[in-house]
Amino acid sequence: SKLHRCGTRTGRGPPPEGQKRTFPTCRASPQQALGWSEEDDKLPTASLSQAHANLSKTKKSSHLLHIYVVQSNSDWCPSPCQGPTWELAAPKATEGSGYHLVEAAIWRQERRVAFYHFDQEWYETARRSNSKLCDGGGWACEAYQKWREDRRLAEFGPWSDEVDGSPEKLSTFLREAFQEILHLANQRAPDAKYVTLTYSGHGARADGALFQGAVSVSDTSTLLQNFTQVLSTKTSAESPRISLLNFGGNCAEARWNMLHELHAFADWIVASDLDVGGFQMTPEESKTADMSLIKKLGDLKTIKNGAEAGESINQIAASIVRAKGELWEKVYQPTISRQKLPQSISAFKSFESFPPLEAALRTSYSQTASADAFDKGASDAMCDVFSFLSMAEIHGAERSVELVNLFKALRPEYSSTQSMVSEWPSKSNGLGFNWRGWKEPPCDLQPITN
Repeated sequence: SKLHRCGTRTGRGPPPEGQKRTFPTCRASPQQALGWSEEDDKLPTASLSQAHANLSKTKKSSHLLHIYVVQSNSDWCPSPCQGPTWELAAPKATEGSGYHLVEAAIWRQERRVAFYHFDQEWYETARRSNSKLCDGGGWACEAYQKWREDRRLAEFGPWSDEVDGSPEKLSTFLREAFQEILHLANQRAPDAKYVTLTYSGHGARADGALFQGAVSVSDTSTLLQNFTQVLSTKTSAESPRISLLNFGGNCAEARWNMLHELHAFADWIVASDLDVGGFQMTPEESKTADMSLIKKLGDLKTIKNGAEAGESINQIAASIVRAKGELWEKVYQPTISRQKLPQSISAFKSFESFPPLEAALRTSYSQTASADAFDKGASDAMCDVFSFLSMAEIHGAERSVELVNLFKALRPEYSSTQSMVSEWPSKSNGLGFNWRGWKEPPCDLQPITN
């Protein structure tokens, strides 16, 4: 329905440039709601296991803590934001399960950071804000704003004009705010076996900075070092690191420098080496697409399903990638084929498998007769890591095989739309070196050559 489509799109982000965010103008009945919910459709999804289907309402020990972070701006919801937006995106935890979801918003339009916990009951009312909160006068009103902010656990800001005008000072402000948020999040599920962090928003330079570059590389390192020190004291945790950093919705974050900076803090990192999304559905495609699958097969629902089924973080990382491939096939295939739209997603076993590959590539560089040939090979590969590692003429036949095998160990899960696109970028295999030019060679090889 139109309401389902509107809610799904509103939760994912701001409207395309030049368009305004609008809600349906019809007066909704109490039964009508924005977006999709499990209450609307009791059919199990593809990744829903029997363990999840039989989930007991009895309180379970914590299995997975999920910290979901968004960055809102005036294009998405002008200040004061009084309507449902990003808070509709993440399916809320089932009561009594081992899944714990907390959410944080960087409100750029209001110069504050807020930390929330929303449950399923809250969510069902939020989806029906027209009839439940706004007296049928629309989907946005002061009562909705109060409904959202009453679930706020902490707030930081508003930050000053001076901070707003300085990227360095804003980065420091955000680092300090999120240091407290991560601490508070951990307190809500201190016995969690796994901890995941998802950022929903645009990509940036893919250099290891968080939240579209709002938190600098150095501040990100400090923030995550502090958090992993906290995690190292958890006797329930499987590892003393973040289990999964999920950047799968951010454009072109699967770059070498990102892994170089962040691999030590996370067992898994999910990301794409290509632009994400960009689907321009025709009216007919939009009409026939099952929009509920966007949420059912999305990364947030997949994480929830896996956590409530008691799956390992390895299984959850793999499921995110496979569900994305299923989503492209079942919802977007006609659009992808018509637009010739390349999409990809990879799950990287970052902590365990990135250091051996980087060390082997450094050895190859040190033993290459010509540094210029090394640089030229990377440029000829259009900065695609797999294509470059496959060049026996650069690394030697034996070492090239070793490098390719190390790459496959690093990137065990990969999905793309290559079978749906007639003009696939020949040099795209899930991970790229950072560009030194504007989205073109030469490639930034400093982490390897220095």
